Amino acid sequence: MSNPQPYHHGNLREALIDAACAAVAEHGHETLSLRSLAEVVGVARSAPYRHFPEKDALLAEVALRGFRQLEVLLGSVIQSHNVPGEQLLAAGRSFLSFVRDNPHLFRLMYEAQLLSPESHFNALADSMAAGYRFLEQIYQRYAPEPSVRKSQLRMIGLWSTLYGYAKIRQGGMLQPYMTSALSEDEIELAILECMIDHRPN
Repeated sequence: MSNPQPYHHGNLREALIDAACAAVAEHGHETLSLRSLAEVVGVARSAPYRHFPEKDALLAEVALRGFRQLEVLLGSVIQSHNVPGEQLLAAGRSFLSFVRDNPHLFRLMYEAQLLSPESHFNALADSMAAGYRFLEQIYQRYAPEPSVRKSQLRMIGLWSTLYGYAKIRQGGMLQPYMTSALSEDEIELAILECMIDHRPN
């Protein structure tokens, strides 16, 4: 008979988040389970529940890492570009690159409905909002609006363009009759140019 797995772990919480990040990156979040992760990190099946009473609590930590990673990418835009229009293009390109490189993580971050009214993942909510606000600040420097209402509406249009294309590309919804001989780089550039065209008249 094999020996039971140990209950304790040096830093079980972080080990579980690391393992969950790897699992989400490879397979997506839908099939992830706390019990399977316990086996991965080498602890008893009941051990993860001391840190994460439910799977969503662990997925929220994985999504939080994703938003923080995205925040670092967007932050580098400010360091490498001085002109607001260039910053906006670079931010959009960084976002699309992040989505392309992390398709399962992207779906977890934006589509897993972790931020329902009943949830209490405040750090995740704050981090998601911070990414949007960061992009909004770049856009406001590029296309300042005297009216807060108009600025908010234009930002929603910009976000819809960027996020919508990310979803369309990820879902393979661009059909051959749409793209003909166009390359992905050409299409992405056109989307980014549409995004920065949300400048006030």
